[in-house]
Amino acid sequence: MNKYILYVGNVIEKIASGADMVNQSNLTILNEIFNNRIFISELGNPNIYEKLFFYTGGCTKRICDDILNIIETKSISIVFLSSSLLGKLAKSIKKHYPSVIIISFCHNIEIDYAKEQIKVKGIKKLPSFLSMSYNESLLVKYSNKIIVLNQRDNELLKKYYNRVADLMCPIVCEDKYNEMKNITTPHESQFTTLFVGTSFFANVDGIQWYINNVKPYTNDKLIIVGKGMEKYKTKWENNNIEVYGFVDDLSLYYYNADVVVLPIFHGGGMKTKTAEAFMYGKCVVGTNEAFQGYDNLNDNFAIRCNDANSFISKLSELIKNNSIGKFNKYSREYFLENNTFESHYKRLNSLFNNIL
Repeated sequence: MNKYILYVGNVIEKIASGADMVNQSNLTILNEIFNNRIFISELGNPNIYEKLFFYTGGCTKRICDDILNIIETKSISIVFLSSSLLGKLAKSIKKHYPSVIIISFCHNIEIDYAKEQIKVKGIKKLPSFLSMSYNESLLVKYSNKIIVLNQRDNELLKKYYNRVADLMCPIVCEDKYNEMKNITTPHESQFTTLFVGTSFFANVDGIQWYINNVKPYTNDKLIIVGKGMEKYKTKWENNNIEVYGFVDDLSLYYYNADVVVLPIFHGGGMKTKTAEAFMYGKCVVGTNEAFQGYDNLNDNFAIRCNDANSFISKLSELIKNNSIGKFNKYSREYFLENNTFESHYKRLNSLFNNIL
C-alpha cells in the first residue's frame, strides 16, 4: 500500500467528548496503516459570513482552499473526512479531483440529530438544521465510502439518503483500566452513582430529568462529571449530588463508582461513555438510547430503564443488596470482546485493503 492519505480533522490533545475519543482512535489507526504517508489538515471556526454560505463542521473557505492545495502538491489519493458536516468540502474535492477516494466517518446521522435538537430547543435551531442537513446530503453524494457506528445509523442513512454504509465500526476506547488503581483507590462508604457527559443538550436534558424524577427516591451519592457541567453546579449540587466540569483524569471517578447511570433520551450514533464504563468494569443502568449499537447485553452488567419507576426500582435493589460490586467482570469482558482498539484496527484495515 503506497498511496498517500489526507486526514481532515483535529488532532486531539485532551479528550472532552465521545466524538473526540472516536476521532483520536481513527487517526491513531490511520497512522499505523499508512505510517509516514499520512497528512493532516486541522479544522477551524467559520465566521458568521461563512456560516451564511453553509460552511460548518469546522470547515472554512481558507481551509477548503488549503486542502485542495495539499491534494495537488502531495499527490493525495485518499481523503478521510472525520465528520459528516464536511459536505461542501467533499463536493469541492470531487469537483477538482474526481479520482480522489473520499472516505467519510459519520458519528451519527446529522439530519435526524438536528430534528431532535429542534424538538428539544425549538425553532431557534432551524438554521443549524438547514446547514447540517445540507452538508450531510452533499457528503453522502460525493463520498466513495461511508462509515457509521451502528445498524440504527445505517437504517437512517438508507431512510434519508437511500444509501447503505460501506462499513459499521462500533465505538472503541483506548483501554485505560488499571487493576492496581481499582484496588488502591479510596472508595466512598455511601453507594455512589456516576454520570459522565459534556454539557450538550441530550446530556443536560437527561440528567436534569434524572435529578427531578429519580434522585429524590434513591439513597445514594450522585457524581456528575463533564466539560461544561460546572455551570450547573449551583442549580444541581446538594448533600447527595456533586458536580464537576472537565477533569484531567476520569479514572478515579470510575474506580470510585458503584454504578454508572445514563438517562439519555435523545441523540444519535453510539454513546462512548457506555463503552468507557464497560472498560472500567462498571455496571451501567441506562435507557435504550444509552445502549444503542451495543449488542448481546444482559442484566449482569447492562440494566435497561426507560422511566422513573424502573430507575428507582433497579437502583434501590442494587443499593439495598449491594450485589453488583465496584468491579463487574461481565462488563469488562464485554468491552474486551467488542470495543477495543484492536477490533477497530481490523475493520478499518480491511476497508483500505479492499480499496487499494
